[in-house]
Amino acid sequence: MTEGSRRLEVRALEVVLKGGSPWGFSLKGGAEIRSALTVSKVEPDGKANGLLEAGDILLSINDVHCRSRAEAIQLVKSAFNTLTLTVWR
Repeated sequence: MTEGSRRLEVRALEVVLKGGSPWGFSLKGGAEIRSALTVSKVEPDGKANGLLEAGDILLSINDVHCRSRAEAIQLVKSAFNTLTLTVWR
């Protein structure tokens, strides 16, 4: 590595949110607009605060791979007490 360069660490993380909705995050993007499905906002007092970050790329919800925002929203809404997200950070 040269002086002034940084190593970028990217990894897949599993985030488990408990307690039911509201989960405290928003999504943007998706296959509908040909962009990655990403976390756009994390509510400061929400369950996702400290676990998700704006810019996290969503890979799956409750072990279901999803590409579209509509599908992701449906999966989030159908989660009862636990929401498991796999994200790329």
